Amino acid sequence: THNPQDLYLVVGLDEFYQLHKWKNFEKLLEVTNFYVVSRPGNILPFTKDDLPEPLRPFIEAMDRNFMALTSGR
Repeated sequence: THNPQDLYLVVGLDEFYQLHKWKNFEKLLEVTNFYVVSRPGNILPFTKDDLPEPLRPFIEAMDRNFMALTSGR
């Protein structure tokens, strides 16, 4: 068994924009840390309003270079 504080999931920005479509994505937010990296062709969000509506409640803090997700841990 791994401590959730030690688990990281690295996803591209394009996949992060689809995260709310993943099965049980809320559970993933509870059990792992996310690193979201930019990828060619993707435009970085400026504000929470630039993100898909279902993901906005999980964004705790963000700026152009950093985004903190609410995880429930």
